[in-house]
Amino acid sequence: MTCFLNTVKRWVIDTSLQDLLIRIFHHLLEMDRSKGLHIYTDGSMIKAQNQMQDQRIAMGVGWIIENLDLSFKCSIEHFPSSTA
Repeated sequence: MTCFLNTVKRWVIDTSLQDLLIRIFHHLLEMDRSKGLHIYTDGSMIKAQNQMQDQRIAMGVGWIIENLDLSFKCSIEHFPSSTA
């Protein structure tokens, strides 16, 4: 549990996103998992240039836990990586 909390606090800058992820984490810890979870994920990456011709790379991330009606989405910029 401490590892998850430390990771969220280290890599998620937006405190409202931190709070949301931590609330979802605690909700999942407290639930009856005997029925299993149905989790669907998706992601995408774009490369674009702004008007000043600066390159912009962004990766979108999202998931939904269908049987709990929980979802999350965000984007990563500057150094998007699925393995960082």
